[in-house]
Amino acid sequence: MSPTPRAAVAVSALALAVFCGAVVEATDAFAKDRDRNDRVSRTPKAEPLSLAGAIDFGDDASQWSNDGECDDPRFVGPGMTNTILLDEDIMHDATDCRLAYEAGQLSVNFGDDSGDWSNDGECDDPRFYGPGMTTTVLLEEDILRDATDCRIAFEAGLLTLGRAGGGGGGGAPTPPPGGGGPMHQIDFGDDASQWSNDGECDDPRFVGPGMTNTILLDEDIMHDATDCRLAYEAGQLSVNFGDDSGDWSNDGECDDPRFYGPGMTTTVLLEEDILRDATDCRIAFEAGLLTLGRAGGGGSTPPPPSGGGGNLAQQIDFGDDASQWSNDGECDDPRFVGPGMTSTVLLEEDIRHDATDCRTAYEAGLLDVNFGDDASQWSNDGECDDPRFSGPGMTNTALLAEDILHDATDCRIAFEAGLLTLK
Repeated sequence: MSPTPRAAVAVSALALAVFCGAVVEATDAFAKDRDRNDRVSRTPKAEPLSLAGAIDFGDDASQWSNDGECDDPRFVGPGMTNTILLDEDIMHDATDCRLAYEAGQLSVNFGDDSGDWSNDGECDDPRFYGPGMTTTVLLEEDILRDATDCRIAFEAGLLTLGRAGGGGGGGAPTPPPGGGGPMHQIDFGDDASQWSNDGECDDPRFVGPGMTNTILLDEDIMHDATDCRLAYEAGQLSVNFGDDSGDWSNDGECDDPRFYGPGMTTTVLLEEDILRDATDCRIAFEAGLLTLGRAGGGGSTPPPPSGGGGNLAQQIDFGDDASQWSNDGECDDPRFVGPGMTSTVLLEEDIRHDATDCRTAYEAGLLDVNFGDDASQWSNDGECDDPRFSGPGMTNTALLAEDILHDATDCRIAFEAGLLTLK
């Protein structure tokens, strides 16, 4: 028998290789298809899990909370209760609804497109808020009637689901817990309240599930710092911006005197505008242009920022750059507050040792001296008793460490009058 030609052997080998390669590719393709099908079949039909952060679930005040079923009529899906849905349960069954949503058992109830303004590229449903909303007046008749526009904006991360409901209570929607504004844009104050360190925030400047269930008092403003800071960091609190009922709302400037910073109006601040310029203040706060200060309904008016003025900068001993965190673009000196501050823990060892960062931020209007509060028994007597300062505006009596950060009004007035220097 004559041997098989060498060329024929090569062709046969090539054919075998092609066949084997095809089998391998087909096997890989089958495996990939099966894996993809498995993933598809296991993917819930709710919004992606990451969108849970775009929902204010509220609290557990409903009588039906923590029963393993969601009773909030803003949602639909197999995780919902089978009983009648009530508007009074909107935002009051947080734990049940959050767990079901994160398990893929719920979706936002967007409704339909029966509204007059549907499919115009803007969400008109007043249950939502955010940059994806229309700039026109919101109407209750559009609740659940602009589904496509609102769904698209929601899934793009441009909306947050708030608290409106058919015939539900008015007012601006509640912001998402912990949403908007980094930690350093909030002056949490101190723990001077009798209710401090009890695991609940008692400061009425905030809203959310981390708040106390007891009556809120103005006297606790800026005096429950640890509880409120921890709850805010955990995403259980947000700033209470109020509503837009003020005469100067929606004019592009924040008129609420609880705030200060470059996003504020340059006109006189009025106590009647507290909690009544929500949209302007929220936008400026989330843009890093405001800091939440110390005013409250009927409380003292917060101070304007002393930063941004070159002359006042000459009254501050910024020190040197000996800190290990100097020249990183953030002020680490705890004598200051404002959006130019670091978001990390402040250390006393960094006082006067981050000069370049702090001076630059101060002169740019991004920092204010941290004057503290008026908790000292010597506050509001026309003399500064805070030993961090020196100058003709100081008291002639002995300076006490217990008055540090507790004579704010006297020291601020004297500082801005050029009668004090921050040491």
